[in-house]
Amino acid sequence: MSWHPHNDEEDPTANDCNYNFPQVLFAFVLGFTCMFVLAVDEIQDFKGCPMNEKPLKWRE
Repeated sequence: MSWHPHNDEEDPTANDCNYNFPQVLFAFVLGFTCMFVLAVDEIQDFKGCPMNEKPLKWRE
């Protein structure tokens, strides 16, 4: 018994967006590098908690 008993035409879009391994690896490394650089930049810009400049009532 066949799981697909009728004869449909082959889907012409079946192979769209199938990337090979080097393309996927390049995209992953590029994205990871960009996010890492942006994260380091944000961490460098962070100069401590901004709430410490304005003490809360319970800190008095």
